[in-house]
Amino acid sequence: MPSRTPSKTTEEDHTRKQVQMHSAARQLTKQFSIKAPSNFGQSFYYNRVFYTKFEEEPATVEEYVPGKFVKYINNNGECCSTPEDCTNEGRELVLKAACLVHFSFERKSGSCS
Repeated sequence: MPSRTPSKTTEEDHTRKQVQMHSAARQLTKQFSIKAPSNFGQSFYYNRVFYTKFEEEPATVEEYVPGKFVKYINNNGECCSTPEDCTNEGRELVLKAACLVHFSFERKSGSCS
């Protein structure tokens, strides 16, 4: 019998939902990049993620992204604190991440076309 989380969701359902949410985020970042002014510079983007099964267990497959992971926004939409030694580029990325959160909120609420 498949394992279940307290909300009665199977691991397969959860994995599929993760791929679906990633796809939605990918679409939002594409829309954001199109709407951003030309002087905004490079924006964020999501690579594709795929659902699969590995040894009969649900899994996701995505492109390897080299480098160090840096989190700019918490899951609640608030900016992460920047370290004192943060570069101007790092501060700019935090501001760009905040812009993306705002765009996503406006898009979800229907006030952004």
